[in-house]
Amino acid sequence: MKLNFKLLFYVSIILNVLGLGLMSMLDNRFIEQRAVKESYRDALYRKAKHEEVVIKYAQYITKYSRVHHGRSKEYARYILAASKAHNIDPKLMLVQFRTESNYRAGVVSPAGAIGISQIMPYNCRAIPGCNSIRDLFDPEKSIHFGAYWLRKDLDKWGDVRKAIRAYNGGGGGVYNPKWETRDYERKIFERYSSV
Repeated sequence: MKLNFKLLFYVSIILNVLGLGLMSMLDNRFIEQRAVKESYRDALYRKAKHEEVVIKYAQYITKYSRVHHGRSKEYARYILAASKAHNIDPKLMLVQFRTESNYRAGVVSPAGAIGISQIMPYNCRAIPGCNSIRDLFDPEKSIHFGAYWLRKDLDKWGDVRKAIRAYNGGGGGVYNPKWETRDYERKIFERYSSV
């Protein structure tokens, strides 16, 4: 009887040790599964919020231009991606490109600026990824180039208003802007408050 008691005692200890280890493993697995579910839920929430912003911006683009809603969603996605890549307020880019070109990809200004972001052809060489003037007509590239150029102006001038003036009128338009640049700046900040 003593042998059976000792054997039972050792078996119960082993089972308890294994049981605790097994319970610990099950707890860890449960925690990992829960974390995966929560991160998935968070990712879905972020994606839903992102889609809300895309739709809101697309509606803005469609309302103020002749761009079809499906195309305006693409433009909104490009703006959000470029604003994130260049650390710029997407609302600022949204109203800036409306003011620049009314989201028309094929537009050329009387001064020669091209595309949605109205980049001058001679500035194309200074923008990474801009290989030819044809790139300025591509909506996605144009939006990224415009974000790059605005970021460059923001870094150089250190002020949003000065950067907006420089984007429109060049460096000489920052401290002594022409009427066109002053009107451009006024439109951007009026439109910004309405988004």
